[in-house]
Amino acid sequence: MKTKIIIAGGGFGGLYAATYFDKRLACRDDVEVTLISRENFILSTPMLHEAAAGDRIRPRRKQGLPMAVPAEPNSVLKAKPDKR
Repeated sequence: MKTKIIIAGGGFGGLYAATYFDKRLACRDDVEVTLISRENFILSTPMLHEAAAGDRIRPRRKQGLPMAVPAEPNSVLKAKPDKR
């Protein structure tokens, strides 16, 4: 029987959880990880105020979703842990 891990939300917490599970559980066949998110990307604007002020900015890094964790394009409306 497979262990199913569902990550609800693709924000920074969901991204880092998916990355964590991808690094540690990718080689296991008995674990299935799914990320549920409305988008298939992360929008980060930490230097938005610098761009608005006209300062010269350089992106420090890009972050995408791990390829080993499938992203389900959907929204979570309600969690019912007792109704597996």
